[in-house]
Amino acid sequence: MEKERKLQIIKAAIKRFSKHGIKKTTLDEVARDLRIGKATIYHYFTSKEELYFESLAFETARFIEELNAIFNEAEAAKNIKFTNYFTAKENVPENYKLLYSFLIETINGSLFDNEQKLLTDFLSEEIKIIEQNINPASKSEPPAAETAPLIVNQSWSLLFTSRFTNLNSKETLLKILERFIN
Repeated sequence: MEKERKLQIIKAAIKRFSKHGIKKTTLDEVARDLRIGKATIYHYFTSKEELYFESLAFETARFIEELNAIFNEAEAAKNIKFTNYFTAKENVPENYKLLYSFLIETINGSLFDNEQKLLTDFLSEEIKIIEQNINPASKSEPPAAETAPLIVNQSWSLLFTSRFTNLNSKETLLKILERFIN
């Protein structure tokens, strides 16, 4: 029951934070959404900032779980796995709204230390997943350890660019990756 209640609070907070941001969201609103007292929130979280950080950590963990599920699909070919990977990234603004707004905020460069660590850990996890799923076509190609960070960074860049230019990032990245997804 304790874990369930904490998860309910996190999910309600994600909705609020992703819609209004940390500055405009109040714990009173989160409590009202759940029809609980604000004191109940303080039972689980010491501050709005802690609730925000745990909500963000929850959302990034969910996304990493989705990526692991995509790449652990034993029967799928690598090109299908990468297509699903890019589709998952394209859907971040709809499916992981808090993560998306957080990433937009990182572009503005306004991160707290714990957010910077979360971002670094999040991207490192994604890079590991990609690294395990690419193979250079030849010895003259860069190794996976060099290529994976480029794929991760470029796919995020294309996500943000595609929101403004209608660029089809999935097809663009698949063309680039053809040499690496044997």
